[in-house]
Amino acid sequence: MELVKAVFLGTPHIAGYSLEGKLNALEAIYAEVCRFLKVPHEGLPDGIRPANEAGMTVPGNVTAESAIVRECVRQAYDIESDDEMLRKIGERSGNGRAEYFSGLRSGYRVRREFGCRTVGLLPEQSKAARVLQQLGFAVRVKEGLHV
Repeated sequence: MELVKAVFLGTPHIAGYSLEGKLNALEAIYAEVCRFLKVPHEGLPDGIRPANEAGMTVPGNVTAESAIVRECVRQAYDIESDDEMLRKIGERSGNGRAEYFSGLRSGYRVRREFGCRTVGLLPEQSKAARVLQQLGFAVRVKEGLHV
C-alpha cells in the first residue's frame, strides 16, 4: 500500500495486457510448438486479429503539441481510471488486498495498442504528427480543413 501512495499514477502492471500483446504472445507460442513438433507454421488463422479501432480526432481548439499528444494518449488509454481502481486496494486489508489486486489483473478490460489507431489532425495540429507516429499512432492530416 505504501508503494501505491508514493506514485503519481499506478496500474496493476498491465504492460502485456493489450489485445495485440496477447495475440503476439499466442503467435510466438504457436510458432514454437510448430517448430518443436516439426510441423509447418502457417500463422494465426485469418480473422483472429480484429480490425483497427475507429479513427480518433482531437478538438480543433487543441493546438499545442503536448496537449494534442496528451489528448490522443488519453483517448487511447485511460490511465487515470486504472490508477483510481488500483488505489481502492487501500480499502481492503489482509488477503482482501491480494484478492482485489488479482481481480484487477484477471478482469482487466480489453485495451488496444496505439498502433491500431489512426489520428486525424487538422493542418494547424500537424506539428504533433511526428511525436504521435513515434508513439505508434497512424496519423492523417486532414487537408483543406481549418477551424
